[in-house]
Amino acid sequence: MSKRPHYLLDADSFIRSKREHYAFDFCPAYWDALLRGFAADRLLSIEPIRKELLRGKDALADWVRDEAPEEVFEAVDDAGVQAAYAKVIQWAEKHPQYSRAAKQAFAKSADPWLIAFAATFGHLLVTYEVSQPTSKALIKLPDAARQFSVDCIPPYVMLRQLKVRFQLAK
Repeated sequence: MSKRPHYLLDADSFIRSKREHYAFDFCPAYWDALLRGFAADRLLSIEPIRKELLRGKDALADWVRDEAPEEVFEAVDDAGVQAAYAKVIQWAEKHPQYSRAAKQAFAKSADPWLIAFAATFGHLLVTYEVSQPTSKALIKLPDAARQFSVDCIPPYVMLRQLKVRFQLAK
């Protein structure tokens, strides 16, 4: 892995982008930018995210299966990632603010894996999720990530940092 921090994409960086801001039919440049970022070794995600995206029966699942290189969805079997994952789960379990249901949903999601992976390798997490530090019903990704010194940014910030430019076709 390169010395520059990678941008680690969560599922919503794909899902919400497809549904709202960067739909395939009117902003194919977003998806091209992701492919270029993968090829330049700047963007990646993890295998649990790939599995989640492939459960869909839509254009996004097709894109992941047919366009996105499988190797950019990293395995989470690294010993450092496994140890960090255990710490993330322990933090959530011990945090008195969150409901039992919130803790269970968090543990079943890919979020602890994303945080563990980002913390282990020094990556920036890319997500549309926003902090809700007083939430009891949900453990929001940015709030949990902050506990492990992992920064979260939205996709448009990632695009700006990578100097991506979308231009209208002529």
